[in-house]
Amino acid sequence: MKTVLVTGANGLLGTNVVLELLRRGYAVKGLVRSRRRFIDYSDPHLHLVTGDIRDVPSLQAASRGCDYIVHTAADTSQKHLKISDYDPVNPEGTENILNLCRQKGIERLVYIGTANTCGYGSKDNPGDGQAPSMPPFNRCLYALSKVKTQELVDAAVAEGLDIVTINPTFMIGPYDYKPSSGRIINMALNRKVVFYPPGGKNFVHATDVARGVVTALEDGMAGEKYLMAGENLSYRDFFQIISRLTGQHPLMIRLPRPLLMAFGLVGDGLRSLGAKIALSSNNMKILCINNFYTSQKALSRFNMSFLTTEEAVRDALKTGPFRTILKY
Repeated sequence: MKTVLVTGANGLLGTNVVLELLRRGYAVKGLVRSRRRFIDYSDPHLHLVTGDIRDVPSLQAASRGCDYIVHTAADTSQKHLKISDYDPVNPEGTENILNLCRQKGIERLVYIGTANTCGYGSKDNPGDGQAPSMPPFNRCLYALSKVKTQELVDAAVAEGLDIVTINPTFMIGPYDYKPSSGRIINMALNRKVVFYPPGGKNFVHATDVARGVVTALEDGMAGEKYLMAGENLSYRDFFQIISRLTGQHPLMIRLPRPLLMAFGLVGDGLRSLGAKIALSSNNMKILCINNFYTSQKALSRFNMSFLTTEEAVRDALKTGPFRTILKY
């Protein structure tokens, strides 16, 4: 039985990857900073280990006896004020993982990037992962940190390490207890009025990404990058899914771009004074565009199918911290 070390095992994607690996007959070591933060789940082939990708000795101890690594851990905060704030976890933590692969002879690393390091497209011509990052994401500190990290991964591939990169879009799904990306659900849940931005994005079910990760571990081509993308939806369409599933009928009000940009300027001013907030002009620009993607490469390589965004929201509402009653 092969053993896989999963970093960030208690995150949205990490948890779903752990469960998918166990379903497919792997032994799993889940690297977590606190064992109490993993879901209430036990399996004879699951061993939770306490550690941190920033701490090399804990990584070395956790990797003992492992054949593969799936690296999902990342700092995804939108509140950092400079790109170097991401360095300890994203580039430097990943470099620790790469060094571990070199030292331990790890057979394959699956690295989790982000679709925002790739150029997006329109609904008729979505981004396929081939174009480089585009505005406004090439000014997004988180995306820039992931570009920097991907360069380290690519350099390791060039020297001969067996690495496959998975670039997910915006994940929604079960076991998002923090919540992380699931915070967007709270913007429409149990609200009488829902304010929505004019743009849209690609939503993907977290369990589909987990299936793609494990399939890439088994069948991905070394050095390749695969987008994991589900449905391209406007924010209005996404919030209407939540309303339909919960039987709620809030008033939907579109926020005009000029108003959002005004909010962004206020955020810029507060951030310049040292306030660690996500509100910024660049983040407001992101909310005003349609950043759409396609998973055609992964579909062709892995013969995958993808669940709908409605199924992703339903599963998130069933298992997350949202405490609501589904009507459908």
